[in-house]
Amino acid sequence: MKHPIDTIKKFARLSPESEERLRAAMRERVFARGERISGAASLSSRAFFIISGAARVCFIHGGKDHTLSFAFDEEFVHLSHIGLAREPETIAVEFLEPTRLLYISSTVKDIIEEEAAIMEKEAMMFLNVALAMHCSHLEERLYMSRICKAPELYQWAITRFPKLLKVANLTQIASFLGLTRETVYRIHSGNYKK
Repeated sequence: MKHPIDTIKKFARLSPESEERLRAAMRERVFARGERISGAASLSSRAFFIISGAARVCFIHGGKDHTLSFAFDEEFVHLSHIGLAREPETIAVEFLEPTRLLYISSTVKDIIEEEAAIMEKEAMMFLNVALAMHCSHLEERLYMSRICKAPELYQWAITRFPKLLKVANLTQIASFLGLTRETVYRIHSGNYKK
């Protein structure tokens, strides 16, 4: 099973001491299907690593639920700064199946100053790698949305995320892809006409 440190080591050289501090700084948490971490006030971190499970990052704007991203086993979840700044009370991480995740709290209250500095360094390393992975996913998604027609884009999504159809509904998938719900329903049912 992949650990976030395996990914972090691709970006940074870690001494054994740094790796130990990083492991010690990580916290594990388990969520049930349907649970959410929502609102800027309750988000103690902007990045999570899913050990196993599935999640979507979403927000509500104008009364509509919008899906920003999905993440599955052994992937990072990253909450965008823009999303948190513009929709702080509505942005959420929703768990689509029972999920185990690791995170580093970016709030370092109640820790002595020396430990706080270590925790901040480890939290920034974790966050930076999560951000790098997020940027890579966004690039791929942007590229696919530019070169693919709706059926190809849908096929890319269900191929790229093999568990997607098992855990997300078609409305969430449509929102993620920037397609109408009706278009995704027609593609999914085989009734899409160009």
